[in-house]
Amino acid sequence: MREDIAKLLSPARKAKLHESIVAQIKDLIHSKKLVVEDKLP
Repeated sequence: MREDIAKLLSPARKAKLHESIVAQIKDLIHSKKLVVEDKLP
């Protein structure tokens, strides 16, 4: 039972992490603090 629940929850965590990364990059671009030559951490 726990394994089934863990499998269902894992993709959601990854999706949320991905969405937060995308949101942070968009914020950097829109705030113009990110330049083309800059490297992302």
